[in-house]
Amino acid sequence: MNGKYVLYFTVHNTTTTPDNWDYAIGAATAPTPAGPWTDSGAPVVAPRPAAGGGFEWTIDPAEFTDTDGTRYLYWGSYNGGIHAVRLTADGLRTVGAVTNVARDRFEGPYVVKHGGYYYLFGSSSNCCAGPTTGYAVFAGRSAHSWTASATT
Repeated sequence: MNGKYVLYFTVHNTTTTPDNWDYAIGAATAPTPAGPWTDSGAPVVAPRPAAGGGFEWTIDPAEFTDTDGTRYLYWGSYNGGIHAVRLTADGLRTVGAVTNVARDRFEGPYVVKHGGYYYLFGSSSNCCAGPTTGYAVFAGRSAHSWTASATT
């Protein structure tokens, strides 16, 4: 992005809240894929409170750049579902509202655009059930970006 490489990563037990398991997404930049990497200094996506208390698992970040150059960050977890938000041009901050793309049980999102369609890939199953978890990959397709409401 703009001559730099950007690495998104998940952090838990941040210093932004006193709680444990307050997941956030951070970013680091580097001039080459081998580094050296420099932390952006603040979460790209801060810990997100869950409806029943505690925090959503804000994990599995994936950046998507649309054909018009607009950048989005998708993330998701079993506890919270898949979300998306528009990014600044440098990819280090969010712009606008977060859009919920899929409910709980979906995580690990990845988006591609091909042949005029957007494809969302994600995994889902009965998380955290040990050897019976049995994750599977799911896909959705749309002629319109799922993030349309996040751009206003």
